[in-house]
Amino acid sequence: MQRASAQAAQAQYRQQMQAIREAERIRRQQERARIAGQKEQLTHYHEEQEAEVEARNRDLGESVNRIESILAEALGRDHRLDFEKLKPLLRLPQFDPKSLGQAEPAPRPEDYLPKPLGFFARLVPGANDRHQIAIRDARARFDADVMRQAEGEKARKAALRAETAAHAEAVRDIKETISRQHHEIDELKADYEAGKPDAIRQYFELVLSSEHYPDGWPESVRVAFVAESKQLVVEYDFPGLEIVPEIATYKYIKVKKEIATTQRSDVERRHLYSSVIAQTTLRVVYVLFSADYSGHVESIVFNGTWTRLIKRPGGRCILASLPFEQPEKCLLSSISREWTLRRVLKG
Repeated sequence: MQRASAQAAQAQYRQQMQAIREAERIRRQQERARIAGQKEQLTHYHEEQEAEVEARNRDLGESVNRIESILAEALGRDHRLDFEKLKPLLRLPQFDPKSLGQAEPAPRPEDYLPKPLGFFARLVPGANDRHQIAIRDARARFDADVMRQAEGEKARKAALRAETAAHAEAVRDIKETISRQHHEIDELKADYEAGKPDAIRQYFELVLSSEHYPDGWPESVRVAFVAESKQLVVEYDFPGLEIVPEIATYKYIKVKKEIATTQRSDVERRHLYSSVIAQTTLRVVYVLFSADYSGHVESIVFNGTWTRLIKRPGGRCILASLPFEQPEKCLLSSISREWTLRRVLKG
């Protein structure tokens, strides 16, 4: 008896230890899964941050490349103003009568009259009289609804005519406006080619306003034309120093789990900004000369304002009487753009 009890106790103990070991195994397995999940999440987070840094550096590089190629992207292109593209397209609105285009259905007598009395219903005392009264009431409702529907249709047709006339008038106004604008553009083209000073001024203002620069570029430019000397005078506002990004690169630091930045040096920013000034000046002059397909301009006075590179008020750049003598040779040469600009200024 005691032996059987001891064996039962040992069996129970073994089962308890086995259950404890199994529970510990499950706990360790869950802990490993938790750690693996955290590592996977952390790896995914690092990958996301590194991709973000790569995207930021790519955008940063593109913005710097854009301001470094301000002049280059203008060379070799046709800058003559396409007058036809200035003409707005004729877009006429479609007429939509909406609910006015749907007539209200006319009343139908069969929808009003009561059902005829059956054989047994007619045998009920007073049923025929009540049926005749119901018919008279139905006809009265029918007649009233016919009149209401006719009045509604009359009002609908009147409103539809008014809407149709208003749409036709709007279409006429649009056509007249577009026709007038097309005529003004044709007139500007003819006046520019004929050498009228105001048309020449307008033409070159449109040429410069159609140029595409990086985001944040000021759109302030003024043009005058001196007919006696065939000289074009340009007042131009350069972008500020903020056009050059202060950040040089982005870097992800895994240990800190943060994105850090490397600032661009003041020397590099000044160099890039000087390049922007030089490129923009030469680009404007190049664009104006190349756009003058009628040959009205013999020289350009370029008066530009910019942000000084030191802590003083902004400066001005005056490029006086630059003649049109094969500007492509000057602009396309391998010498630096800043040197080219200084040489032009001295000349």
